[in-house]
Amino acid sequence: MGSCNLSSINLSEFVLNPFTKDATFNFDSFGRMIDNGVQYLNEVLDDNMENHPLEEQKIVSQELRQIGLGLMGFADMLIKLGIRYGSPESIKLIHDIGFFMINRAIQKSSYMAKDQGTFPRYDEESVFKSPFFRDNTTIQTKEMVKKYGLRNSQVLTIAPTGSISTMIGVSGGLEPIFQISYTRKSETLHNEDTYYKVFTPIVKEYMELHGLKSESELPEYFVTSSEIPYRERINVQAIWQRYIDASISSTVNLPEETTVEQVQDLYEYAWSMGLKGVTIYRDNCMRQGILTTDKPKSRTDEIDFLKSKIDELVIESLTENPDVCPMCGGHMNHAGGCEECQDCGYSPCSI
Repeated sequence: MGSCNLSSINLSEFVLNPFTKDATFNFDSFGRMIDNGVQYLNEVLDDNMENHPLEEQKIVSQELRQIGLGLMGFADMLIKLGIRYGSPESIKLIHDIGFFMINRAIQKSSYMAKDQGTFPRYDEESVFKSPFFRDNTTIQTKEMVKKYGLRNSQVLTIAPTGSISTMIGVSGGLEPIFQISYTRKSETLHNEDTYYKVFTPIVKEYMELHGLKSESELPEYFVTSSEIPYRERINVQAIWQRYIDASISSTVNLPEETTVEQVQDLYEYAWSMGLKGVTIYRDNCMRQGILTTDKPKSRTDEIDFLKSKIDELVIESLTENPDVCPMCGGHMNHAGGCEECQDCGYSPCSI
């Protein structure tokens, strides 16, 4: 039992000369951000130490000092670099960025241990026996840890980042972009609905920069979650997992025509690649409804009854069309095992 202490770095902001043949990833700036992120999360951890609802959570936080520095904007970064999601080139880049990120985060954690001490349960022998630590650190980092220890038992995780990535207009976590464009509905007081096409922010940015009028003119490295072969999608998650010492939240989006046999192959392939876990979402899949209570007997019961009826109607609407927000008519993004409206931010996970 512990608590989530998470923060995510927007990878797309570290691309120099984006959308050009000279585009490169700025590792120097990225390294400084990793240092800041590890320090920031440690300070948040300390500030919140007395705010845990359960004593058990406080004890675990004190003794293990787990933090979860993560990422978002991975798909946007690839597009800015002109690299197709799931391609061999993207896999190589994951290796480069992943090793750099974990090695630098461990360095920072060790540097902080120099002045603030190690986490209470730190065991040098166990750390140096760990294949993860051995394979993901340089000689210099190992020497630092040998000398100072570690301030944190865990440093990296990849959360869904559904809300925060939507707020700043980038792809969530390590997910591909969900769609090139979607239809937005605008309602008026006179019961007149207006529908218009809205492009995903990274797509809009590219089209405006290059003067494109149609999405058909986009380069082939603009791929969406349903277009990427699921084995390539698993490959991306598997390589990232090599450099993440906690966990990854990610969803493999599948087209409606995906067969039972293909779903079975996906799970078996994910297992063979060593994934800790995998979540899938198939377009227009059935969803279970919510049971309602009997006729309410009090004012409180009546409120709860009405809430349950609203929830029931929401689930019914999402079952009929899982890609349309039941609240505003916007487009629902499916990621991290749940959904969130790209327009109003509504999420059925709150039901």
